[in-house]
Amino acid sequence: MNLASSERTYTIPPKEGAEKNSHWFRKFILNIMTSGQDVDPGDELSSDIFVRHIVVNAALIIGTILLAIFGQLSLRTGNTFIYTISYIMMVLLIIAFILLRVGIRFTVLSISICIPFLFFCAYLAVNGAFSGFGVLWLYVFPVLAIFVLELQLGAILSIALLVITAAGLLIPGISSYQYPSAVVPSIFAVYFLVMSSALAYEQSRILKNRVNNKLVTAMQAERDGITENLKAGLLLMDKDYTILPLYSRVLEDIFSSIDLLGSNFVELLSESLSLQERSLLKDYFEMVINRSFDQAMLEDINPLHELNYKMHGTKKEKILRCAFAPVNRGDDETIILATIQDITKEYLLKKQLLEENNKRQDEMRSLFEVLQVEPRILTDFLEDSDYEFNRINDVLKDTDIESATVLVSVYQSIHAIKSNAVILGLQNYGEKLHYLETEIKTIQKHEHINFDDMLHLTLEIEKIMQEKDKFNSTIKRIKEFKVGSVDYNQGKYVLVESLSRTAKKVAAETNKKVDFIEDYIDTDAIDSGPRRVMKEVLMQIVRNAVYHGIETPEERIAAGKNETGMVHLSIIMESGKIHLKLQDDGRGIDFEQVRAKAKRENLFPGVETLSRKHLLQAIFMSGFSTAKSENMHAGRGVGLGLVLERVREQRGEIKLQTEHGKGTAFNIYLPVEQVPSKGNI
Repeated sequence: MNLASSERTYTIPPKEGAEKNSHWFRKFILNIMTSGQDVDPGDELSSDIFVRHIVVNAALIIGTILLAIFGQLSLRTGNTFIYTISYIMMVLLIIAFILLRVGIRFTVLSISICIPFLFFCAYLAVNGAFSGFGVLWLYVFPVLAIFVLELQLGAILSIALLVITAAGLLIPGISSYQYPSAVVPSIFAVYFLVMSSALAYEQSRILKNRVNNKLVTAMQAERDGITENLKAGLLLMDKDYTILPLYSRVLEDIFSSIDLLGSNFVELLSESLSLQERSLLKDYFEMVINRSFDQAMLEDINPLHELNYKMHGTKKEKILRCAFAPVNRGDDETIILATIQDITKEYLLKKQLLEENNKRQDEMRSLFEVLQVEPRILTDFLEDSDYEFNRINDVLKDTDIESATVLVSVYQSIHAIKSNAVILGLQNYGEKLHYLETEIKTIQKHEHINFDDMLHLTLEIEKIMQEKDKFNSTIKRIKEFKVGSVDYNQGKYVLVESLSRTAKKVAAETNKKVDFIEDYIDTDAIDSGPRRVMKEVLMQIVRNAVYHGIETPEERIAAGKNETGMVHLSIIMESGKIHLKLQDDGRGIDFEQVRAKAKRENLFPGVETLSRKHLLQAIFMSGFSTAKSENMHAGRGVGLGLVLERVREQRGEIKLQTEHGKGTAFNIYLPVEQVPSKGNI
């Protein structure tokens, strides 16, 4: 243990009574010497009179003491005349000392003192009082008179004393004391030298004061000009965060305040900061004052680098940039220098430029993605999207449909468009559709769906439609396209290409290997059937097969399968119906997992034992999914619900075959004639 570190020094504080007595004594002495006058440090005239009061009071006190001593000495030597004059002068000085405190004009009182003192000095010199040493009082007079009465009046009285003394010493019969012949010229020479020196000093002091006044005036004008014209706000505040004088006037515009002097800076920002932020700001100011870190670090941790300032009494806001630095005062006190700029215009411009830049990047990204898609496939996508958007528009306009049902229908259509967009590689457009799905899902959770919710949804859909319309202008730029040497019918090619892309896209994003195999496709079935519904349904099933059915390469190898999964497609005409068969060799449907999820969500209230039929119904319910998390491909329970809805609209039917560990097959039967009705599973 370091004993030295535990040593402490204790200072015994002075007693309270002693401190009060000391303060009272100082105040009493100051009052005596200044005649109770106050001084304004910024007012030169006030300071000058203050000093003159001190000099006069000192002269009065010292003069009174000396005259009392001279009077007593004169009385002992038998010179009653000097004794009488000394005490008369002493009484005059005492009266003058009192009159200085009762409002008599300083100049009048000074003259009333100096004139008797003039004759007193003349008498002492002419009559050689105190064995000739009284002449020394002559040399005190010009210094005192010129300083107290200022240059002109002091010079007149000093010359008057010189004339009176010269007359007394040079005219025979007046002086009662005979000075040596060599002394008289010396008396006048020394007096003239003292008077000239006093006059020169006073004149130089006056000139110096004039120069200082001009400098001060110029500096004040320059300071006022700076504070008036500074674009950046500068202010000083003390350790209590009180704004000190000499802040730049632009701050009054920034803070919308007429007078900031004496305001608390933290309280000034109270409407723009929370209680916690205010506390943190005070902690930061303490670090600035104490210089806890270097200036660079203080700038890095500045909590007001960009402040969203809320103007008092209005809803207007400004963006302010603030910087703070410690400043040492002459009294060893550290204050804070704050620099404040209104960067609202700069901030808004930067924000606008950033938005424009993001918009251009977004457009370039979308354009690049569109160029990667074959024009006929893109055209097919846009036609399907237009169909879904028209469907959404019809549903939103139908006032007979409940809002909850409207949201389900809109959700399915948006999901269908998103699925197609993502598979084609239109990732940017797909992300926006995914965000719209999230918005719909949020609205569905509301206890009451109101008009504002539906209006917000309509506006968001409008934005998505505008994005889609941009694709049409892009297609117009592509004047030619070729299918190459492929012999497929165009409808067949677009369908197979879209489904193959779907399988590869989902496989790549789930780290799986999949081969999409075309077993047999009857082009007549595609031409005579509901092409859009066939494509939409098959894409959802392909996504579902790859995401939920096909295992990862490691899982397949462990199960004794080839690491690459297989998805087979066939489309044929059977007995006047179109038979769509999509089969995978994946893990099959895990009905136990479906059962557990159905019970957790209470999908069949009152049913204790869920049959296989219940479980099949569950997987086709809107919102049901066994995925552990949501992403662009699964987890929101829309895919198979959308399949069922579209098949029902075509009065078709779905047959599902699945075997655990071996795979799943979807058999969908659609009539050639598209007649809206209800289908069945």
